[in-house]
Amino acid sequence: MMRFIFPLVFSLIVFGGDVLGAAQRPNLVLIIADDLGTQIGCYGDPTARTPNLDRLAKEGVRFTNAHVTVASCSPSRGTMFTGLYPHQHGMFGLSQQGWSKMHDDVPKLPNALKDLGYRTGIIGKTHFEPFDLFKWDVVETNGKKVVMQRDVRWMNAQAAKFLDAQPAGEPFFLVMSYVDPHRGGGDGRYDTGKNEKFPRLRMGLPENPPTPEETQPIAFLGVDSADVRREDSDFYSAVDRLDTGVGEFLDLLEKRNLGGEETLVIFIGDHGPDVTRGKMAAYVTATHIPMLIRWPGHDEAGLTRDELVSTLDLFPTFLAAAGAKKPVIDARQSGESLLPLLEPGKVDWRKELFTEFITHVPWHFYPRYTVFDGKYHLIHNIEGGKRGNPLEPNNYCYAWWEAESPKYEGTPIRTVYDHVENPPEFELFDVTTDPYEQHNLANNPEYKELAASMAARVMAWRKETQDPFLDPAFGKAFAEKVAAMKKDYENKNGGNH
Repeated sequence: MMRFIFPLVFSLIVFGGDVLGAAQRPNLVLIIADDLGTQIGCYGDPTARTPNLDRLAKEGVRFTNAHVTVASCSPSRGTMFTGLYPHQHGMFGLSQQGWSKMHDDVPKLPNALKDLGYRTGIIGKTHFEPFDLFKWDVVETNGKKVVMQRDVRWMNAQAAKFLDAQPAGEPFFLVMSYVDPHRGGGDGRYDTGKNEKFPRLRMGLPENPPTPEETQPIAFLGVDSADVRREDSDFYSAVDRLDTGVGEFLDLLEKRNLGGEETLVIFIGDHGPDVTRGKMAAYVTATHIPMLIRWPGHDEAGLTRDELVSTLDLFPTFLAAAGAKKPVIDARQSGESLLPLLEPGKVDWRKELFTEFITHVPWHFYPRYTVFDGKYHLIHNIEGGKRGNPLEPNNYCYAWWEAESPKYEGTPIRTVYDHVENPPEFELFDVTTDPYEQHNLANNPEYKELAASMAARVMAWRKETQDPFLDPAFGKAFAEKVAAMKKDYENKNGGNH
């Protein structure tokens, strides 16, 4: 598709009404938390200490049924910035190895906003490729500060510089991409062969981290032990630090008179937490995220919405808020503006939502596709029953190790965790009675017709969205490619992943 880009002034004159005047266009802020599901206070988590995020929820709109398209960092961020599913935008897995990149022709959110006269900036984690095709005026991504030190105050200082350099009368689009509560960053592993630690303390934050004794395990894990509580208390410490960073950033906006109707703020997680059945999975515990939107004068403070919303909707939401006449700019985009949901009232909205998982690192290739209608969630594990999930044991959290201990032999929770390694082809859950998806209904005769109809809908969606993995030759070539990459990695690293 050819794209004609005109200078902003020319477009305002010629197309009169296609975009709002500069004074009417709000500033746009997207705050991303890394590996954060709904483990914050305003979503009912009993351990999370998140007064700033809770305040944001009270001041704006809280979405109870928001989901990412995939529980892996790079593909998820690819969706945020293109409005496309991973199998459409091309970033099937993590970007840092240079093997997974978005297609050149995908729509690009900062570019579209620049065409509308916005100054653009991203501070913190980026983690998507090809980065140079995206038009950012300001980029601050210091790896030591952002990833290792989790220096939320350094990030906020860069935001202050960005705001103070903003030309008068010109709107901005700013992405604040915090790395907490992601694992890693230099603390090592919990034990030999176990996963990396969550960073408990960084740069003096949090000031009062929760102790293991006062920590309730992440709700969907379903097991408890001293090790689980120790690991999860570190996770909640990182959530606490994130909350401090977000709160102080929001204070920056307030001090510059940017906390009112002139600024739309959206807060989200990029997928669920890095624990078993969270990150790198296809369960709702992996895709369910917090989504908080504040736009004073355009929303009802304290409102909650239960509609099925997706990160696919971010692209058209930002463009609609910016005054674009057509917030969907590519025929492949299927998201919708969330602006009608910021006020009370019935809105004609989607009745089903799709997610997927293709891979994380190259050799985690294990495609899964899902459909969720708000009550029933069907997962199609394409190779389920044929081969096991290629995740390594060091990808799991202590809850997995606990569930695999002898005392859980023959129990339902053992089956739940066994299905992480060896899932059946189809899994079906009623999330209204089984919110953590521990009781698979796919083989229950009473649900045979429902499972079949939902599986057919998944296949129809894949065809509608032109999933390249429907082509056996494409899938075979991709599998061979990532297998070769794994072998090469093991040769270079002594078999260690």
